[in-house]
Amino acid sequence: MAKMIAFNEEARRGLERGMNVLADAVKVTLGPRGRNVVLEKKWGAPTITNDGVSIAKEIELDDPWGKIGADLVKRLLRRLMMLPVMAPQLPPYLRKQWFGKGYEMLPLVQTQCHLSVELKKRLRRLPLNY
Repeated sequence: MAKMIAFNEEARRGLERGMNVLADAVKVTLGPRGRNVVLEKKWGAPTITNDGVSIAKEIELDDPWGKIGADLVKRLLRRLMMLPVMAPQLPPYLRKQWFGKGYEMLPLVQTQCHLSVELKKRLRRLPLNY
């Protein structure tokens, strides 16, 4: 299969779709009133769980750009699970918020490098001791 190439708005929207699907699936499990999610397995009976990591692992998308976006969040989840201060389900929801804010800031900055610097400044201001 040939490599797919997308630029600018098309690429960002495609990645955002996948990230949002994963974040929305995990978000419903957060908190004391978190809901359960039914996961279809390729083999065996479906599984009912409210574990955000298990849900994230099972999400597979047909949309190629959405798949890349979801895979980026899964990678973030794996890396953040090593930090003792973060709940494993929280990063997808936060990622959705961060991506949305970064996307809103994009027209306001000169280059994507400036966007990265600005987001890192704002990230340092977040409390990480929840």
